[in-house]
Amino acid sequence: KPFFLLKIDHGTLLSDAMGVGKGKHSNNTPKKHKNKYESSSKRGNELDPWDEQLRSSKNDEIIKAMEESKRKGEKRERGATEYPNQEDIDPYDPSTFGFVELGVILGAHGIKGEVKVQCSSYLGMDMLSCSGRRHIKAPTRRYPRKIQIIDGKHQQKDTYIVKFEGISDRDRAAALRDHFLYMNESERPEIGDDEYIASDLVGSKVYLDPERSQYVGEVSGVVIMDDIDEIAGKGQDLLELELPSLRPGAPLRSCYIPLVDEIVPMINVQEKFVIIDPPEGLLDLAVPKKEKVVIKAFLKGSE
Repeated sequence: KPFFLLKIDHGTLLSDAMGVGKGKHSNNTPKKHKNKYESSSKRGNELDPWDEQLRSSKNDEIIKAMEESKRKGEKRERGATEYPNQEDIDPYDPSTFGFVELGVILGAHGIKGEVKVQCSSYLGMDMLSCSGRRHIKAPTRRYPRKIQIIDGKHQQKDTYIVKFEGISDRDRAAALRDHFLYMNESERPEIGDDEYIASDLVGSKVYLDPERSQYVGEVSGVVIMDDIDEIAGKGQDLLELELPSLRPGAPLRSCYIPLVDEIVPMINVQEKFVIIDPPEGLLDLAVPKKEKVVIKAFLKGSE
């Protein structure tokens, strides 16, 4: 069969040699796709709540400075704006973008709309036992919605009984099973100078002197005695300390000290350190720390 050989010089454009087509691809203007569901959308042009939270987390002061310098005609400095690292943000985990997890709902309790909540943080010990606005998220959702706690009380160990506004029967309470409860960081309660939220103490470095030269360990937990003993005020709250191991390869050690002014004279929440003055021999009672095992389910034994 005959064939044709087309020779094109290096300086010749392909369009000059072959001509410009007039098919459906000849128009270089990109087609604008319209959202066919826009008319029925309830949100309109509003941002998704998670995207709105992400946008608001940018550094406002730097952005204002950039806008001001732009108005003055100054040259913009590259890299001046700090954006949150999206690799550290999980869209389905609100604790990565401004929320603190309080607990998970285990199911309904009684017939009046109460739910049983398993506390998952030290902040939850305070926030699940008092009224106020919280946030709730279904397992299949990525952003929590607001919900009001009317009443809450400690039941046993890490379990709380919570009553929500608008939930008045067992069926609606049972529908909240496996939902997570959160509190927004901006809604943290105001406390006095001599008051502390348990979660703020966890992770604090512990020293024997105000100069912080004699390191002891780290606060790993807080034991609230009112949650253990039904008689309020019968005992003192305890700080759980994690002490370094005595030799390489040995487990860390755990020790409890009473949270009283005589033994814990200084607590600095802002700089995350605690000064203690323990009685002689108290720290010698430290025992090897055991890893806590969380049981997710029970298996039926063989008969």
